[in-house]
Amino acid sequence: MTKRRSASKAFAECALADQTAIVDDIVKDGTDAHKKAFSFFKNFRDRVTGGYYSTPEGWKAIGYVGNTPMIEFPGPPPEVLKHLGLE
Repeated sequence: MTKRRSASKAFAECALADQTAIVDDIVKDGTDAHKKAFSFFKNFRDRVTGGYYSTPEGWKAIGYVGNTPMIEFPGPPPEVLKHLGLE
């Protein structure tokens, strides 16, 4: 990881530009210096994302309408059938 003047500060105390640079360094995969940080960040990101998209706010953000009672099921949209070759 690249040394910065802010390296002696806690992450939250760093300027936004320094925080962004630190995270940019972490997400660079492929170098030995970043493997542990990248692995941690990837797992953290995946869990935060999964947590958000399993909330009502996350469902609304992606247009999820599951768990909604329906009088009748209209079937899959035509574009889905076309994609599956079942048109």
